[in-house]
Amino acid sequence: MEVPVGSETEILGLFDEWNAALQTGDPGHVAELYADDAVLLPTVSNKVRHDLAEIRDYFVHFVGLVPTGVMDEANVRVFGDLAINSGLSTFTFADGSTVPARFTFVYRRSGDLWQIIEHHSSRTPEWREPAAQADLRPDRRLHDGDHLHETRLPVLRCREAGPGGSGRRL
Repeated sequence: MEVPVGSETEILGLFDEWNAALQTGDPGHVAELYADDAVLLPTVSNKVRHDLAEIRDYFVHFVGLVPTGVMDEANVRVFGDLAINSGLSTFTFADGSTVPARFTFVYRRSGDLWQIIEHHSSRTPEWREPAAQADLRPDRRLHDGDHLHETRLPVLRCREAGPGGSGRRL
């Protein structure tokens, strides 16, 4: 049975495609699902990723954790060549730990291909880091993949929409 283009079933399948790409362990395969101008606000990093090179870099670290995602709740809306899927998911990692998260994927269709143009995933507010892991991190430091960074004032970046919906950093 063929799935209609832009249907809820097709959009839900994009999460499965993304999750399957994670299972390959190849960060490049995961990054191929994102548009060149995509923005990623990732689950286990405090750094916003603004282009494919930065997105791929994030997934170098993330796929090393051997994550498996399960969608617990999905809310799909389709607006022509744009689709949004937001909801709740749970990631399980190779060490047996789990992280409940909330997510939003925004997709843009170009021909027959849906690409991720915006992806936000964050731990749910109820999630608490296991005490054993929390004790390893010095106070006033942020964890970013495999890196620790001193706490700094936040950097504000804005994107101004240009022709075709692409943005430029201001």
